[in-house]
Amino acid sequence: MQSPRKEFLDLIAPRWRIPRCTSGNLHNPGLCMGSTAPENIGRRYFYCNAGRSGRPVCAYGEETWSPILSAASQARLRNALNVFDNALTSKLSIRAATTQGLTTFRTEEKAACETAEFSHQLVNPPVEIDIFLYLEVHFAGDVYTQEKRSTKNGCYSLYSDSELCSLTNFPVRRWSVYDRFIKSFVPIPTFSNLTVIKGEFLVIRPSSFTDAHCQGLQKLLLKLQSRKLSEPQHLKRIRDQDAEPRPGSSKRARYDQDIIDLTDLE
Repeated sequence: MQSPRKEFLDLIAPRWRIPRCTSGNLHNPGLCMGSTAPENIGRRYFYCNAGRSGRPVCAYGEETWSPILSAASQARLRNALNVFDNALTSKLSIRAATTQGLTTFRTEEKAACETAEFSHQLVNPPVEIDIFLYLEVHFAGDVYTQEKRSTKNGCYSLYSDSELCSLTNFPVRRWSVYDRFIKSFVPIPTFSNLTVIKGEFLVIRPSSFTDAHCQGLQKLLLKLQSRKLSEPQHLKRIRDQDAEPRPGSSKRARYDQDIIDLTDLE
């Protein structure tokens, strides 16, 4: 049976998915209080309990731990635990102590999220963009509708734009957006965020439309292509690599290795 203190930490420590054992053993979970190693506070772990089954320990090994939490996360856990401990010392009930500790933790967590969001907004301030919509099929004149919107964290989400969703019946009706890199219209996934930079605009039309249904489209695309818009660094690297001479038949190509961290199971 867990102590009240450990039960409280279990409420506020980050969740962690425990995988099934490939050998059919039990994976017994645990939670570190940080008593011996303070930096391990809030870390979850499990061990492969083969018992007397005779089955081998699974590929995860005898004991597997979740990643170490950030210093700020550790501090929030300790502050909440201190409030919980002080409440118990003051002869409050476990329920009352838990309420006080949770209030402290949630208040600090909310403040941390707001600070992080504000810092992110300083890096990615909102940018006003133009959206050109083709709503009906016409064969004369420029028949698109122009809307102005602002990006959030450098992105625009049609799904989150209730006004345009009402206007377009998205996502029930399927829509496509012009991709300036591949120079073609591509379907808009329901929950997608479209990355938009300053000076760029979006051209959106029903997925059933063709270029013949969109009068004035070529002028819009020429206007978009005439703007000196930057491109992501990874696309520049790909373009540079394509321009490099490739090894001949007698030379072996060498590739950079990527090391992938698979320890984070969250």
